[in-house]
Amino acid sequence: MPYPMDRRDLVVPRCIFERAVLIDTSALYALVDTENNNHPQAVDCLDRIAQFHFPIWTTNFTLVECHHRILQRLGIRAGLLFLENIYDGGVTIERALGIDEQQARNYLQRFSDQNISYVDAISFAVMKRLGIGKAFAFDWHFRLLGFVTMPPFYI
Repeated sequence: MPYPMDRRDLVVPRCIFERAVLIDTSALYALVDTENNNHPQAVDCLDRIAQFHFPIWTTNFTLVECHHRILQRLGIRAGLLFLENIYDGGVTIERALGIDEQQARNYLQRFSDQNISYVDAISFAVMKRLGIGKAFAFDWHFRLLGFVTMPPFYI
């Protein structure tokens, strides 16, 4: 009878999330609003992300936050177009789990001297859980937890 494979014999493939980028509300909104100061940088960064075939992820919390911002500032049509583009456009939406919500609350307590939103803390938790190390964001808070932020674009 063959013995079960020892876990030490397993070859673990590179993490599929190693190349992934999580896109934050700040970057999503900058892509949508052509009048936003960060719009040119956001478009350039997205082009580079696409050029290198980095998978793009976001959270359901980020979509809610960004849709609300677009709705308030750019109107109903822009909000609907945003959702259509997200759901048709190759962005993977990761739904936050209960464990992410708990971890987000831990981050908010740990960094209580910083003005971090619950949505950002959820993103941190999801990134840590999935092993995503890069954030497409104009929000510096991601660097508090050691994430690489883009722009500028990094491979």
